[in-house]
Amino acid sequence: MCLTALLYRTSQRGWGILVPFTALNLFLPLPSLNTSIKLLSINNLKALTTSALPSILSTKHTTTLLFTTFSSHLTSLFSCYSYEAHFMCTEEEARRCFDKIMPVSHGEKLQLVDNLEAEAVPSGYALGSCNWLLRDGMTTTCYLSRSAKKGRRHPMPWARSACAAADVLIVNNISTHGYAPSEGMNKLLDAISTTILQDGCVLLPLHLNGLVFDLVEVILLHLNQAGQDPPIYVIGPHAKAAFAFANIYSNWLEKAKRNRVYEPHWPFNHEDLEKEEKLRMFSSASDPALADCFRKPCIVITEDVTLRSGDIVHFVQLFKDSPLNTLIATDPDFDIRAMLRPYQPVAMTVLQVVIDPRLDGKTCHSFLTDSRAHHIFTPLALDHHLHQAPPTLKNKVTTLVKGHSYKIPLHSSTISAELQSSLYKPDQATYAVEGQLNLHNHEYLVSGDAGNVAGLAQAPDINVLMSVLASYGIYDAVYSRESLGHVVTVGGIRIELTPKETTFRLPDADQVDQDMLNMLQTCVQLSS
Repeated sequence: MCLTALLYRTSQRGWGILVPFTALNLFLPLPSLNTSIKLLSINNLKALTTSALPSILSTKHTTTLLFTTFSSHLTSLFSCYSYEAHFMCTEEEARRCFDKIMPVSHGEKLQLVDNLEAEAVPSGYALGSCNWLLRDGMTTTCYLSRSAKKGRRHPMPWARSACAAADVLIVNNISTHGYAPSEGMNKLLDAISTTILQDGCVLLPLHLNGLVFDLVEVILLHLNQAGQDPPIYVIGPHAKAAFAFANIYSNWLEKAKRNRVYEPHWPFNHEDLEKEEKLRMFSSASDPALADCFRKPCIVITEDVTLRSGDIVHFVQLFKDSPLNTLIATDPDFDIRAMLRPYQPVAMTVLQVVIDPRLDGKTCHSFLTDSRAHHIFTPLALDHHLHQAPPTLKNKVTTLVKGHSYKIPLHSSTISAELQSSLYKPDQATYAVEGQLNLHNHEYLVSGDAGNVAGLAQAPDINVLMSVLASYGIYDAVYSRESLGHVVTVGGIRIELTPKETTFRLPDADQVDQDMLNMLQTCVQLSS
């Protein structure tokens, strides 16, 4: 269950509370907490309401308001209150973060580092969803996440053959509840028809991407065949944009919808439904245009599926007191009755009808059997489906356990070399090596004349070293005094300082931050 409020304590600032702001009307007044609230963190300023504001600020001991979203309206909003307001980030900082996001297309190949290439291939789950293929020149690794087998849905179908051809498979996010999507869809349509027939309203909490595009068309077609004509209201700040993008990005759609563009028609019939006023979209529940056209019975689709934030809070409160109304949850990850606990008592009908197009255990078993992968990593949820698998498949499978790390076998051009023992001088901290690099049976050996080795014979002063590290912006260096001498640890790298030598102790090779190691070596040289 999603936390409504998180109460925590720090030694210096006293008690603080983290509250999803749209839930404040349900759970205030805060003074009912028998403690002094020193810090109030608010993560959704847009949901601030006039009725909630006095309740929040009536918490007399609150001294600081911490906002995780930026707004230029704060000055006027809190002009009549003496409060210290802080932002987690500025609007410019948030914009810079989004500027780093790179959009890619299905089939587009990206060069990441050296000879490592990434390619996004369709997963069939939602508009633009993908699985990733990583190639290092010799090995192809596929990360298989939310994917859906071919069906009568709008996204471009899952690229099954491309994933099956990978040498290494990492499987994640499969369906575990055992319900077929078609079974859930039939139950949903029956429940909607029954509710509309008795002049009730239907509330559907949905993500405004993915399943919603299929549901709108299927629901209206079903009701039309049943002789029913209720409007569908889709409400959310990005509702219109989401449906517009679904029509624009036709290259991400399945073949039949993609071909409609050349007829010419919109891939979806949302535009026609809007003109007929069967489908209406609004940015929020407070939109005056919604109040003007709202009529019952109707179907309301809005975010979010946890019932904790957004316009869904308003509609649950609006519909909950009538047994004629129905709330239908389709998300498999949240127990709807647990989500409704803060709203009790609830008189409306509540149904959990799971519609999950993700691959199930049976489909995964068939896919893994057909794949050519030599190494397969699967979640624990898939374990019992592979119980009867042939030994040839079982021997390839490693079950992923939470909190554990796994090494994925990849070929790489990175050189891992051994130094000939004659090149190593234990009485010197750092030194340059001049020699010959030899390759034999994929093993590298650096050899040469030991007389060509030059280095620093004196270990650095610990105080000087700590100062140099700070001047390079390394403030997390941990110093300790051990029997062997001084030890400085930075990011898993141990620098052991003795009167005769300085030794760098490194973690596993695949965990070494090479840039950090180079900087530490420079700091040691400057300190000597």
